[in-house]
Amino acid sequence: MVSCNFIGHADKCGERTSMRCIGMKRKTLSKTMFGNNWLIVLGIIIITIIAGLLLPSASQAAPAQVVNTFPYVQDFDSFATCSTTPGASCTLSAEWINDTGDDMDWTVNGGNTPSFSTGPSADHTSGSGNYLYTESSDPNFGKQANLISPRIDLSSGITSPWLSFWYHMYGGSMGVMHLDISTDDGATWTNDVIPAWTDNQDAWQEKVVSLEPYAGQSQVRIRFRGITGPNWRSDMAIDDFMIYEPPPGIRFLTPWSGSLTLYENGPVQTYQIGLWTVPAGDVEITVTADAQSEVSLDGSNFAITQTFVLTGTAVQNITARAIDDAIIEGTHATTITHTITATADPANYPATTSIPTINAAVSDNDFDSDGDNIADAYDSDPNDPDIPGSYPSVTYLTTVDNEDNIQSGNPDGDLGQCVFNTSDNHPIEFNIFIDEALPTSSAYLSLFVEDVDWPDEQNEVFLNGHSLGYIIGEDGLNYSTMMVVPDISWVRWGNNLVQIDVDQLNTGNWCANVQSGQLVTDYQDGQYDASIRYLNTDNNVYAYGSTVTTTLEVDTTNPVSQTTRLELILRDPDGTIIDFDSNTAAQNWVVTGTADEPYQWTFTLPVTGTAGLWGVTLTVYDANTGAFQDTQTVSFAVPDLSVVLPTVASITPDNGYEAQPTAVTIQGTNFDSSTTCTVGGLSLSNATVVDNNTITGNVSAALTPGVYDVVCTNAFGSGALSAGFTVNDAPDANDDTAVTDEDTAVTIDALINDVDTDSSLTITAVGAAANGAALTDGSVITYTPSRDFNGTDVFTYTVSDGALSDTATITVTVNAVNDA
Repeated sequence: MVSCNFIGHADKCGERTSMRCIGMKRKTLSKTMFGNNWLIVLGIIIITIIAGLLLPSASQAAPAQVVNTFPYVQDFDSFATCSTTPGASCTLSAEWINDTGDDMDWTVNGGNTPSFSTGPSADHTSGSGNYLYTESSDPNFGKQANLISPRIDLSSGITSPWLSFWYHMYGGSMGVMHLDISTDDGATWTNDVIPAWTDNQDAWQEKVVSLEPYAGQSQVRIRFRGITGPNWRSDMAIDDFMIYEPPPGIRFLTPWSGSLTLYENGPVQTYQIGLWTVPAGDVEITVTADAQSEVSLDGSNFAITQTFVLTGTAVQNITARAIDDAIIEGTHATTITHTITATADPANYPATTSIPTINAAVSDNDFDSDGDNIADAYDSDPNDPDIPGSYPSVTYLTTVDNEDNIQSGNPDGDLGQCVFNTSDNHPIEFNIFIDEALPTSSAYLSLFVEDVDWPDEQNEVFLNGHSLGYIIGEDGLNYSTMMVVPDISWVRWGNNLVQIDVDQLNTGNWCANVQSGQLVTDYQDGQYDASIRYLNTDNNVYAYGSTVTTTLEVDTTNPVSQTTRLELILRDPDGTIIDFDSNTAAQNWVVTGTADEPYQWTFTLPVTGTAGLWGVTLTVYDANTGAFQDTQTVSFAVPDLSVVLPTVASITPDNGYEAQPTAVTIQGTNFDSSTTCTVGGLSLSNATVVDNNTITGNVSAALTPGVYDVVCTNAFGSGALSAGFTVNDAPDANDDTAVTDEDTAVTIDALINDVDTDSSLTITAVGAAANGAALTDGSVITYTPSRDFNGTDVFTYTVSDGALSDTATITVTVNAVNDA
């Protein structure tokens, strides 16, 4: 049957009217109404009315297949695959429907999606089957795709229905997924029965949703409403859809996701568990935490293991916390295991062991006396937040293959051999594992690669899905390339996935042989044996086509000598690699103490290019181990005699709080090594010129609330970002007084004299009153004196603007009343 509804109005000549038709593949029939075309429309109306009289309505027409046998499992492996071309339509099987009222279709696919660094590389079920996904390539940016399940009859055959499905949302511009439910066969929908979600992990993940509120309904449909992101890196996928009755076992009531956040030496978090089915007797459960955490049944007595008994529908609150000083600074994963060890109800709870787990992210947040997010051990002044210091530099080196294309953790042999873009194990990938502090100021990725025929061979490098640029090299030789990680949030605790997409020009002639990769975090000069004494060019300004001579000196603290490897790369103002030093002498440069042993690299600039500040970056490695030692950039202006002013494009983050320093990254152009930056006229502390486009540092805590310009200055002048940084005002709570009579409550508008110029305030806490009770709804405080009390009572209250807080005192005078 086809059922059509008019959309729009048609009461004017020439006004566009369209019809949405259920049962037709795509999308909307439309008719522009001019003159006699009204007769055509009238005919459509008559036909539609007659069809409605002769045929059952959409709500009456039963589908060919209704799901009424459970568990119901759909892995989509029997579905015919569809075209992955953006905009292509896809017809699904087994009563699954691509909605006709959205923007695009869900597509049946197996293996990789067509785009790199987004979408799954295999299905979840077996690795060789199918899944459904949204192809987000142009023109599918910001588009909606609705996937509708078959009709599900929950009125019989299942008592406590639950939904489980696996999703994959990987890409640097990921969109959002919604889950909706209809109980009238799709006529109306309840949107977002669980909170909408997004992600950026190259892994299949499970969601479990209770359908118990819909038990007894016979016309249930489930809709996945996916909305793609702003570019092609937003493919999202669904696999292994299942509706089932849970077996006996432990049920997590809060949090539903089975995840916690614990803090070392900080607050605990509470969750709650019960039982899936009601037992006839007692069920004994043991909760065991791993070495980084401990649990309690009463919120005060903590231990690694706790045992308790559940009966019927009873629930148990469990609090968890990290063990003080159990871990190093950073965020870590821990596990809490629940084991059914005994039961008095073998019919419902057979004598087997069920081991559900709950994951906890454990963060070490102590050792920070001044609240500047730098642990005291690394803080230049632990009591001054405006002198934050920095973490020591750490280098993480990987030389052995440890990953494959589906990120299963199994090596696929693509390190140490030449890989083409047509090879089965392309792209090249491996993990660099970080097990200490995450970076707070800077991060670099360095790769040693053989047989890169640059510039004809263009090999792009990605860190956790983010492009860092391209690597250099020569045919048959081993070269290094150091790349700046522009956003330190791209670096994760644990595995950091490095991917190299070989031969992006797709000539088919080139391969790359990756030898090693290393991540350098929070680099500081002088932390390793070799250090750069100076790096100079023979002039500050050059014309196109000029010859440039770079001179450098490297020292070592090694008591004898040190063989170093010198990497020299020329980049233009856009960060594009223009040239590199291919002199083999640079790969084995011996330095002795502080002796004068200068090295020179001479190169010729291209005859045309991008005007601005060009830079030569020197990176020093130990030649024997390949380990990073030091890096430095020297900048010069091109073309000749041009005045190259810095420009400020952005500051991240763009706001901070009163009396607190803020670590920022300033992006722009023409940041030579002499460039300095100010915010509100105050210089950044710990400022570092990372490269021609990036400066990092800390905004001063001395700035008062307001909006400030960001100004960067080099030898040629200044560039500014007007009103680029905002300092938020801290709340100021002021004392209050109130008067009431004995046995009479009084409402106190405590916020009336509290001040926060840029935010609204909320009362978040009220202290205990000695001779009465004080309660708040967040906006006012109600004080009720104790029975027959008169005199003066004092208590405190706290206000917050969502980030900062302040506390004040309220004094209440309670007048005596003659009770006679």
